[in-house]
Amino acid sequence: MVRSYASDPVDEASLRRIAAAALRAPSAGDSQAIGVVVVTDPAARRDIARLAGEDEYVSRGFDPWISRAPAHIVISVSERIYRDRYSKPDKSSAGGGPADWPVPYWWVDAGAAMMAVLLAAVDEGLAAGFLGAHSTPGLADLLGLDEHRAPIGVITVGRPADEPRPARPGRTSHPKRAFEITSPSNDRIRRLVGLRDRRRRESEGVFLVEGLRLIKRAVRSGLEPVELYTDLSVDVSEFGDAVTVAPKAMDRASYRHTSQGVIAVFEQFPLDIGRLDPGGLVLAAEAVEKPGNLGAMLRTADAVGAAAMVAVGAVDPFNPNVIRASTGALFSVPVAVCDLEAFVDWLGAVPLVATAPDAPLPYWDHDFALPAAIMVGAEDAGLSEAARAAASAVVSIPMKGLADSLNASVSLALPAYEAIRRQRR
Repeated sequence: MVRSYASDPVDEASLRRIAAAALRAPSAGDSQAIGVVVVTDPAARRDIARLAGEDEYVSRGFDPWISRAPAHIVISVSERIYRDRYSKPDKSSAGGGPADWPVPYWWVDAGAAMMAVLLAAVDEGLAAGFLGAHSTPGLADLLGLDEHRAPIGVITVGRPADEPRPARPGRTSHPKRAFEITSPSNDRIRRLVGLRDRRRRESEGVFLVEGLRLIKRAVRSGLEPVELYTDLSVDVSEFGDAVTVAPKAMDRASYRHTSQGVIAVFEQFPLDIGRLDPGGLVLAAEAVEKPGNLGAMLRTADAVGAAAMVAVGAVDPFNPNVIRASTGALFSVPVAVCDLEAFVDWLGAVPLVATAPDAPLPYWDHDFALPAAIMVGAEDAGLSEAARAAASAVVSIPMKGLADSLNASVSLALPAYEAIRRQRR
């Protein structure tokens, strides 16, 4: 029974072989009523850990071994399938009906399947642990199991942690890990929550990044975290010292109320347009209010190799949803925020192509030449009259259906890729 795992993932081929072992376990009457669900998604693993009461466990100083295990294998069984099988003529008189069985066959088979998984994990050179389904109420709903199928247990699988585990007299123990922050109402947690607000971010000159992948992309771009918080479910040692936070408190600090294991605080970088060069392809958005749209536009800007992404009177680029939707493109694309007048002055002689649904010229017929700027407006109102007046050309994206608008990020991506395509002809 292993309750301390390294953070590196288990390869998919190994998990397939381990899961297959459960399905090859003995099955009474060849009922084949065992089910296997493999869970590797970090958020889903943390949900299972919460159902199992891991928060209470770690509050006593132990490792968050359930959420930290890189894979969960859930064994389930359908009692109904066994009862149906043993109502058949070839089985109905063998040892009596289910009510006469000293131990229901479905429990016996489930135990055999779980033992097969444990042995298969060891055969793959991995470690495994177990927790019974009785300790995880709500597991069936979480996994979306059929109503007649009951989870029996969760087997945690991964590579054992390298650090030694000291023993206490009479039993093998696990080291205590005291979290520096345990309460969701802690002042530092409340400050992190407060940084969701734009005014608070601007007053402190910082912003938040959640999740290992996005933090790595921020660091690769040259940024350094000034604060780091972790619930110990992920390895953050490469970023320096971190404040350890109990899972419930981390969830409170998380923008989506489900922590990804690590939150970093970075200093805001400059967003003034004067520091950028309008050469190449510039993408711009006016009055875009939805953070997810601006984040998606940043992804497009990154994909087409844009020289800059300019938010004209739009949402704050440091909004947590912008960062999440950009998948880190905020850190790879030069970004600026300004008003329309400053944007037009900055462009100088660079032609501005505006998009509008009533323009007679389809975007694919426009003769894009670089340098150039492409600008879209909000989905509901489109570009302002002032923005259209500043454009050297106005193009449309023809639509044949009932919808009267496209997502703003899509409206930017189409002409952007057309501009790139024309440069490669």
